[in-house]
Amino acid sequence: MAGLAATTLVLLAVVTAYSIQGYTQLGQIQNLLTVLFGAFLTATIAVYTIDFLNEKGQIRGWQREEVNNAIGPIYEEMLKNLSSVQEHGYLGCSKWREISAQRLGVFVAEDLKMELARICKEIDEHSQLRTKAWNSARDISRAIHAKEFGGKVDKFNADGFFSGLLANEFARLLDGDMKQLVTPTIFEQYENMFRQTASGAPVREPKEVLLEVKMSIMADEQCRQLRVKSEALRPQVSALVDRLVVILQKPYSLP
Repeated sequence: MAGLAATTLVLLAVVTAYSIQGYTQLGQIQNLLTVLFGAFLTATIAVYTIDFLNEKGQIRGWQREEVNNAIGPIYEEMLKNLSSVQEHGYLGCSKWREISAQRLGVFVAEDLKMELARICKEIDEHSQLRTKAWNSARDISRAIHAKEFGGKVDKFNADGFFSGLLANEFARLLDGDMKQLVTPTIFEQYENMFRQTASGAPVREPKEVLLEVKMSIMADEQCRQLRVKSEALRPQVSALVDRLVVILQKPYSLP
């Protein structure tokens, strides 16, 4: 298209030169060439504009895809963290650390990198507290049940009731609700296991023992620190998840 426009321009220049020298019979040809040159020039500009926009669109689409590839796994990990922190569970930052060490890390905005680094530091501290609180709660449960059953507690795993049932209710044991110590289904299983272990021995009611376990765990310093950390971290993780959603939902558009 550009070649035709150039050729037409040359012919128009030649015809115009002859017209100036008195060759008036070339007027119609001059007019026709002028129209053709204008049409070819317009078409050439349109083609180059379309090519430019297509190229920009392809670049923009590629960048959008790479951003999604970088942010998507981080969002999924933080979404799991948001659910887990409500249960005082373990949190993770492995996806972000993996992506930050790869080429995809360049598609994460600098301010978001700083935010992720800060959150991941908080998550690491939470995980350390979680391990300490878990071990402390396990030891409390083991000691109380060992005192209750004496030698019979040896029939269970080394962690006693805690590893058998109460581990599944770790968040409930930390929630401060003394009316519903654990979920009804777990309590029923706990009660059955408790009575089988007691097997006629003069022990307290299962609910009394479980109440002591929960109160002791609530009063434990490691468990208290975990509760405080979880409560402080939850809104931060939630805000980060909301921010990642906005990035992932950002519509495709040309710059």
